[in-house]
Amino acid sequence: RGEKNASPATFSNYADYDARIRTTAVIDWDDIPSWTLGELYQSPDIKDTIQEIVNLDAWASGNPIAIFWDDHEARTATDIERLRRARSWNHASRTPPMLYIEYRG
Repeated sequence: RGEKNASPATFSNYADYDARIRTTAVIDWDDIPSWTLGELYQSPDIKDTIQEIVNLDAWASGNPIAIFWDDHEARTATDIERLRRARSWNHASRTPPMLYIEYRG
């Protein structure tokens, strides 16, 4: 899911994160294999979540987008298998994530 907000603020704490309104579009992240440190991976298709956000009346090009990746059901066997680390775009010492969007008008 994503935050259903045209311009989400930075999270200040867990309560703030937990209180955010989510999109109705849901992405299935259940079939992601274990990661190897330093490897690049492609996420499942998140276009429905992105579309729901950019369809908001107040959304404009360049606005931030918040994506939630939750495993509250604890479906994986161990804590280490649930651990994933993603980097922010401005994390200087790592390869930043990239969101590729193809627009067809």
